[in-house]
Amino acid sequence: MRFLDLSGNRISKVRQIVYIEDLPLLTEFDLCFNPIQGKKYYRLQVLYRIPQLRKLDGVDITAKEKVKAENLHGLDLEDKKTIFKTLLPEEEFVDRRIKTYEDIDPESDSSAEEKLDKNMEIMTGEERQGSAKDLRMMEGDEEFEANNQAEPQA
Repeated sequence: MRFLDLSGNRISKVRQIVYIEDLPLLTEFDLCFNPIQGKKYYRLQVLYRIPQLRKLDGVDITAKEKVKAENLHGLDLEDKKTIFKTLLPEEEFVDRRIKTYEDIDPESDSSAEEKLDKNMEIMTGEERQGSAKDLRMMEGDEEFEANNQAEPQA
């Protein structure tokens, strides 16, 4: 398989793509319209897990992105330490990467987002509308509040 289109499939975690990491011929992967696209360093994380990709979401992957993905996960860290120790043996090596894998929020098995999605699937249509109404009120949707204020009773 060379091309895989998983756009619009509610994929929200990078580790969900673990099932396709072992497809050696996969070169184009489309995850458009999935919540995963909002993750920090999304492209770099996907590229690290599937390094043979040439296109992600219809956009060519650059050599610079490949290097950044490796740096983010520290693949070159041992090489840097070796070079540093060779050139400056009396100095202590300090990892000066600006972005590291530790900067990425860990993905839990049961996030509040997933629970909300499951609850919304179980609810009836009226309950969903009520929940959406409550959510808009909590978010301070002024137009919504103005249109849905209860009229004073006499």
